[in-house]
Amino acid sequence: MNDRKEIIILFVFVVVFIVAVFFLCAGRTSVHDIRKRANDTGKQLTEAIREQREERAIIDRTERAIGHSERINREIEGIEQTDRDLIRENQEILRRVRARGGKEN
Repeated sequence: MNDRKEIIILFVFVVVFIVAVFFLCAGRTSVHDIRKRANDTGKQLTEAIREQREERAIIDRTERAIGHSERINREIEGIEQTDRDLIRENQEILRRVRARGGKEN
């Protein structure tokens, strides 16, 4: 019976020793690696969020510039239409003046 107790105690001691060695050697580096990877991931996420906000700001400015450009284009089209109308009126006046001038001479 004593031999069996000694074997069990020795077995428990070996298991505790192996677990302790694992935690002392592998456990610390694993925890450190996990913490480092978590920190790196946090930094990457923070950087991605910052870049996404910058891109959103660029998109907003671009949308405002497009809206401004569309408004200016509509104004230019209106001015062009007014110019066409004036040219048409001037051509009509010149046509009438020429027609009248030919009769009077």
